[in-house]
Amino acid sequence: MVNCFKPYLHVERLGKTEVDNILCGTVRLTAKLDGTNASVWADEDGRMRYGSRKREISVEDDNAGFAAWMESSAEEAILLTRFCQANPSMIVYGEWGVSKVGAIKKYTEEAVNKLWILDIYIREEDRYLTWDEFNAA
Repeated sequence: MVNCFKPYLHVERLGKTEVDNILCGTVRLTAKLDGTNASVWADEDGRMRYGSRKREISVEDDNAGFAAWMESSAEEAILLTRFCQANPSMIVYGEWGVSKVGAIKKYTEEAVNKLWILDIYIREEDRYLTWDEFNAA
């Protein structure tokens, strides 16, 4: 089986050479939740796979309950599974909203136990969806 795990990008601070010219063109700013990185995709056999920032995870070796949530009956997890299985070349990246990770210890109930999507990566094209493509999907 091909390893489809792709570590999510680390966000650099402005002023570092890694982000030279990042403010050229259209820039969209959003709030950043303080949770934990999570990713989800379907492998070539249609099985669901999950990741943190640097490793593949599973229900047995989870990251703050994300894999367990993905295998639950939560409506958002079911929709995300359907999306990934219908788009096997894509990896969905987001911030898993949990109240016990990061500097902020309390979120409202609506913010926790959800994947807040940040990016969708298209493996076969080696690129991320643009905002306009993401917004139209």
